[in-house]
Amino acid sequence: MIGRLAGRLAMAWLALGCSSEATTTAIADVAFEGPRADTTPSDPVEDVAPPAPDTADDVLGLVDDVAAMSDTAVDIGEDVADASLPPDPAAPPALPSEPIGAGLCVSDVPRTGPGQTFATTALGTLGARWVRLELIWAELEPSDGDFHPEGVDERVDPYHTAGVQVLANLGYGNAWATTAEGADSFYPPDDLSRFADYVGAVVAHVKDRVQRFEIWNEPNAGYRFWKPTVSGDPAAFAELLTLATTAGRASCPACTFAFGAPFFHEQIIDGHLTFLTKAQAAHPGLASSYDAMGFHPYPLYPPAAPPEGPAQKGELPFEEMARGIRALMAADGPVRPLWGTELGWPVFGPVTASRQAAYLTRAMLGLTALGVTPRCWFNLDDGPNFAQFPPEDAFGLYTWADPPTLKPAGKAFALLGHRFAEHRITAALAAPDVPEGVTGYVLQGPTGERVWAVWAFPSEGPLAVTLPAAATEAIDAVGESVIGAPSAVELPRFYVLSE
Repeated sequence: MIGRLAGRLAMAWLALGCSSEATTTAIADVAFEGPRADTTPSDPVEDVAPPAPDTADDVLGLVDDVAAMSDTAVDIGEDVADASLPPDPAAPPALPSEPIGAGLCVSDVPRTGPGQTFATTALGTLGARWVRLELIWAELEPSDGDFHPEGVDERVDPYHTAGVQVLANLGYGNAWATTAEGADSFYPPDDLSRFADYVGAVVAHVKDRVQRFEIWNEPNAGYRFWKPTVSGDPAAFAELLTLATTAGRASCPACTFAFGAPFFHEQIIDGHLTFLTKAQAAHPGLASSYDAMGFHPYPLYPPAAPPEGPAQKGELPFEEMARGIRALMAADGPVRPLWGTELGWPVFGPVTASRQAAYLTRAMLGLTALGVTPRCWFNLDDGPNFAQFPPEDAFGLYTWADPPTLKPAGKAFALLGHRFAEHRITAALAAPDVPEGVTGYVLQGPTGERVWAVWAFPSEGPLAVTLPAAATEAIDAVGESVIGAPSAVELPRFYVLSE
């Protein structure tokens, strides 16, 4: 996604009449995922993460409602469900999962220039099957009627030629399409159908190479992506989404279109659940206007909590995030697939390089088991300010260096993208198969190879693990050999079992 700059949020916050002291706190508490500036590297500074804010009570209330709805859920671990129980619309698809590598994706790859050459090579090293690529209206139609289809080709073709599938993120506004004073390209157009015209033109031009499209990005982050609001406009976004997907489907009936992923948590802005609730209330049956739901399962900013559970007030594990979204969709219409179009942790504060790698592996496996695909890591490489707050330049899989090198997280991504790419998750591991405090999954390869992937949570371990068969290979999440008796630590370990 395009950057969430502290200065822009400060202006939005001041416009609400808040003090400069409150502005400073607000800036420290909100998400700032963004692009990398072309400047020289900065000297490292002390990592100091601000305390996380409280989140809105109504988000937690929604999750409580979801939990109540799931009391009669079918156990998806069973081969045959109890026919007396109704299916749980908020439950993930039944296991086994798709192949782990099938949904591996990198978000916010370079749109133009020499960075694309590095990116296509790096994506092969990582084993990424997908990229999420922004096709920005203001860049491709800089003035009314001056649409540049060759600009679409310039952005898409390097990835398509490299054999990587493209998920096109279509946004945002256009300064010439609004009468708002001082508007930039993050103001929606006065006539929402103008954006729909752009969507229809892009889809018609590129449908031979791209079949998946996401409409907008984090529309609830209004201060950045739907100005001049702070939390966006759910009703207006629902209308824009309907117009855009109608135009896109007219150009390509076989293509699929996603509701642009909101930022999940409530941090100053309305979170995903609140925003979706308001959008559905304004447009009943909204689910008919999209084929998939974008999903950004970031923890509270700056991301530090693990994917499996809350580490501070207001945090939700990925499983509950997905369940909450599916439950809301079920209340409005069909439950659409979840596309994980961004996720990630920066190396900052308590998140070391090793912990970033651990969380990447655990998140990718967990989202695979939840039926979320694709699963797009934000983003490819660090930026020059990788040691500064906000830690936007520290999410990458590669270092800020010349040449860039793989970080531990990049090695973890590559292990999933190559060694275990064709393996499927067949079951979740829990007591009594593993001790309390150990979690993980059973994987099975296309030739029948069985693997236990285990890690310690919430502790860092080590915790002894009894395998169901002798291990013929033991490696950790970054591909290093594991010596000694089977055990679980924070960094996942993969034990390949003998037949």
